[in-house]
Amino acid sequence: MVAVSITCAITVTEAVVSTHRTRRAWSADVPVLVAAADIDKGEELTLANSRVRRMPRALVPSDVVSSLPADSTSRVSLRANTLLTLSVLVPDAESVAVPTGWRVVALPDDIVPPDLTPGDRVDIVIGTSVAAIDCIVLGITPLAVAVPPDAVPAVAAGARLGDISVVARP
Repeated sequence: MVAVSITCAITVTEAVVSTHRTRRAWSADVPVLVAAADIDKGEELTLANSRVRRMPRALVPSDVVSSLPADSTSRVSLRANTLLTLSVLVPDAESVAVPTGWRVVALPDDIVPPDLTPGDRVDIVIGTSVAAIDCIVLGITPLAVAVPPDAVPAVAAGARLGDISVVARP
């Protein structure tokens, strides 16, 4: 009888604590940035076309933006009241981090890349083989990518020979 009572007490306590946690997540408002009007792809984000709004923490994605990043533009077209997250913003090219040990390779101007923005991930194909996987786009004009150190010789040789392609990753 005592064991059953203790088990019931633990279960009820667990349910009450869980309910309090859930209530806090829904009741705690956090400031987020939303589109104040429709924003076209490539349009610069300003204080005029965005505004701060408070939302329950439980509804806010982890990459939400709470303050307007400098020189940021929209990666896609946005409807009014859309949450601004890092995934819908084009970062400033200077803010894209190059992993430690990676090298930056500038690719020839005659390459016709897919529609890319700084921070996108791409694969580098030379001839019929993939020379580098998951490279980071740093700049568009000229096209510059961060490449893992083991792939630098192949990518540099492919760029010099001109038999190179850039494939966007999903």
